[in-house]
Amino acid sequence: MNFEIKGLTYDSVADYMKVNTKAWQETYRGIINDEFLDKINNEIDKNIKKQQDKFYTESSTYQRYILYVNNKPVGMFSIGKCRLEQYPESGEIVSLYLLNEAKKQGYGKMMFLYALEQLQKKGYNSVVVCCLKLNPTNEFYKHMGCKYISTRIWNVANQKLDENIYYIDNILDMLNK
Repeated sequence: MNFEIKGLTYDSVADYMKVNTKAWQETYRGIINDEFLDKINNEIDKNIKKQQDKFYTESSTYQRYILYVNNKPVGMFSIGKCRLEQYPESGEIVSLYLLNEAKKQGYGKMMFLYALEQLQKKGYNSVVVCCLKLNPTNEFYKHMGCKYISTRIWNVANQKLDENIYYIDNILDMLNK
């Protein structure tokens, strides 16, 4: 299979948003309320336009990437400075999603390691990853060596959901395994 990870560009915003939206549909149906998931799906064109409109004017603190397999977008992730105040010196994998059709083929691991490499290049030594407690991806993060440290409440779609927080204290150790 031919694959490539590309940084987000104006022209790839639609690919990024479509993968993000479809992955949310696949991952969170039954976890996050259907009304919210249906709304983001129905408003995909509006959300793409909104992201494109602010692409050049908004200075994003996060870097976004898309995974293409055979020139088809099937995964996306974003990274940046950790949003949790108790980890001010850490980076964060803010999001990492893979469409069901591309799972169990090693692409999640490739995106995860690529994200760590990019954070390390930006000067971060440690990383935080947050994942809804009911999301099956928690097992992936544990398998990758992330250490569970706590659970917090995340407000999304007028719901209060438990979110697990994972920590990697040394990116280089993780990358050199």
